[in-house]
Amino acid sequence: MHNSGLVFYQGATTAFAQKFEQRYPAAYHGAQSLYQVIAAKTIDSPFSFRRAVVNLFAAFDPWLASVGLATTNHNQLITLDGVFSERQQRLEVRQVFEILHSELTVREGGGSAYIGLGKNDHQNTFVITAPTDQDKSAAFFKQIYGESVQTFMQQQQIPFMERK
Repeated sequence: MHNSGLVFYQGATTAFAQKFEQRYPAAYHGAQSLYQVIAAKTIDSPFSFRRAVVNLFAAFDPWLASVGLATTNHNQLITLDGVFSERQQRLEVRQVFEILHSELTVREGGGSAYIGLGKNDHQNTFVITAPTDQDKSAAFFKQIYGESVQTFMQQQQIPFMERK
């Protein structure tokens, strides 16, 4: 709540600072430091928005740990749409992503979830399932890793944006 208040007021919460400080000292200081992460650079494009969220997720777990709370691993748990340049769209999936098996299951069909983490930002960009048969699964991943990012994303109906 407090971080969203900082975002809503663009960091100018001096009118509420004393009340927040009294009621929620740890959360308020955490929200201030997390707000600085997203306010550090101008957010003026889908790419800069995604980068700000990825940086926020990267800062959130260390803050949770610093106040004695369990971490959340948002970079793997939450899927953010990819934003790729034309060049990145032409690269093979293996050049852009690492696909990890997850302990989670996909709601639709109940199959094992495989998470596509970006090699550069380590953020979840997609979740897919694979055939359960070992031979078919190996062939499935071999095919995927060799496809262009654009072809793979379109075939799997995974939304993404083009970086301008």
